[in-house]
Amino acid sequence: MDEKERRRLVTRLYGEGASLADIGRELGTTREWARRLVNTYGVPTRPRAERLYDTAFPARGQEVEELFLQLRDDDAVAAKTGIDRRSVTRYINETLPDPNVLRRKRVAGSERYSDEEMAACLQEAAKELGTPLAHARYAEWSRNRVLTSQRPWPGPQGMMLRFGSWRNALARAGLPAHPTGGPDPTFELSDAVDAMVLAWQETGRPPTAASYDLWRARREEFPVNATARKFVDGWGALQLAAWPLVHGRQLPGVGSQDASSNGEDPAAPASAGGPYRPADEKPDLPASDPFERDPQQLERSLASHGALQNTLSSLARDAGYEPLSPVALDPEFDVAWRLRDETFVLVEVKSATASNLEGQLRIGLGQLLRYGQTLRDRGESVRHILAVELPPADVGWLDLLRRLDVQLVTPDNLDDAFG
Repeated sequence: MDEKERRRLVTRLYGEGASLADIGRELGTTREWARRLVNTYGVPTRPRAERLYDTAFPARGQEVEELFLQLRDDDAVAAKTGIDRRSVTRYINETLPDPNVLRRKRVAGSERYSDEEMAACLQEAAKELGTPLAHARYAEWSRNRVLTSQRPWPGPQGMMLRFGSWRNALARAGLPAHPTGGPDPTFELSDAVDAMVLAWQETGRPPTAASYDLWRARREEFPVNATARKFVDGWGALQLAAWPLVHGRQLPGVGSQDASSNGEDPAAPASAGGPYRPADEKPDLPASDPFERDPQQLERSLASHGALQNTLSSLARDAGYEPLSPVALDPEFDVAWRLRDETFVLVEVKSATASNLEGQLRIGLGQLLRYGQTLRDRGESVRHILAVELPPADVGWLDLLRRLDVQLVTPDNLDDAFG
């Protein structure tokens, strides 16, 4: 490489955001020598973060914005685009209003425990404390306990944040919960969303539960925050539903916000379900503690789950039904479709092996019944289907599912889901 070619290469690489170490490797030399070349060639020096940002934006701005609105996760957008995560975060913060409302919330500290570990801890507590298991009693019981790995026993707050509510956590463990009276019958989900939108517009920022209480103090025509929360799993879900209405922007997974297209009230949320999002059948799992769970076993579980879910969606479409995925205010069901009489067919998919089949059936049934209850509280007529990779060996499961009016399908009889 002659001097002229070297100058062009160094100038280009530096301008595109390459570090001095990157440039040195490209030239087969050291970081320090790369620094000398940059100075010798008179390349204007700037912080690397600025160079990376200017390389990506505004050229790829639309691509990043569309991906973020779908994924709502800076790291996921960065992984898909190859753009530095800090650049993605900066661009989103500078271009989208109230972006933190959209970002999927991470639970600090709770990722030390898998979902299965948390469910097992609840089941262990229930053996001593009985059911229904109150979170206050569980908190006291678990406070000074440690797992065999010497980690502290997971507390109720982390479980509620992981699963959305204490009831959801109990359902995940296959445990009963205290009955709920449901939302205040004088209010509907649309009232809660309307209130969130108006509070946001009048205060100029996304309402927290505390600021909403202050705003609502003299507005008895709107639900209190405790009532509003009962329609959804978490305050963040109401903020997410209100974001497109406050800012006049489309948000994938929250239904149409174009009131002029159908003449409907723009604050009225869509009925359950939105366009189907295919499951990933070749999941790329992040590295984890090899002693927590066998990564190959987990990958197989996720891959077979995705394949079974996608097969059901294809069969639904072949049968003349539009497969659906959850939108912002819906429980996290796997796939669904709506019959011609408007019945909402709710499907929970569970991969399974001979060794974990019993646990998967318990978890799947708990999720299915809880999700169905949430949708019925919103006025849906629900039919339940539990799709499992293997049929249960214990015939007692068949009797239980019949009594609960839950249909069981496996890969051998998937067509029965459409009968």
